[in-house]
Formats: sequence, C-alpha cells, structure tokens
Amino acid sequence: MILEVNPESLRDIAAAINAARKREPDAEVLAEVERSVLIAIKNREGTLVLEPLQANALRNSLLQRAYDQRNTSEAMDYSDLAERIERALDDAALPVDEVQ
Repeated sequence: MILEVNPESLRDIAAAINAARKREPDAEVLAEVERSVLIAIKNREGTLVLEPLQANALRNSLLQRAYDQRNTSEAMDYSDLAERIERALDDAALPVDEVQ
C-alpha cells in the first residue's frame, strides 16, 4: 500500500507509532512501521510504502491514538488518517474487475 503523506501527517503517524511501541515494545510489525516512518521523515518523502499487515498495524495505532487524544483537536487528524488507510486496504482487497 502506498500512502500519500505530508510533514504534518508524518508527524501524527510518528506520534501514534511511538505511543503504540510504548504499549507493545516487542511488536515487530510496529518496529518495521516505525523504521519506514523515520526514513520517510529523514528523506522528506511524500509517500509511505507499507505491506498490508503494516498498514493494518498503523491503522490500529492511529485509532488508539485518536481515542487517547479524544478530548483534543488532534483526535480527528488521527482518525482521518486511519480511515484513509482502511479505505486503501479495502480497495486493495477488491478483485481488479470490481474496482473498475
């Protein structure tokens, strides 16, 4: 999955992954996502390339972060990113003839 990102959304993703890694420090999939995010930040990339399992872990991390921040304005940013990932995962799961 290729997720288009900007510096602000990368910052939100990094915060969500950081919080998720604190909850589950041994989760290898979160470590992989964290590496991808840090590389994207370092290289100022406009996309984040993730495997479906990584994308799902990121989506769950974003939803948890949105819940944790539910009384702040940032909560909507996290949930919007999670919804984008969910739609992309759903689109990727459709057979090619159904997408057209």
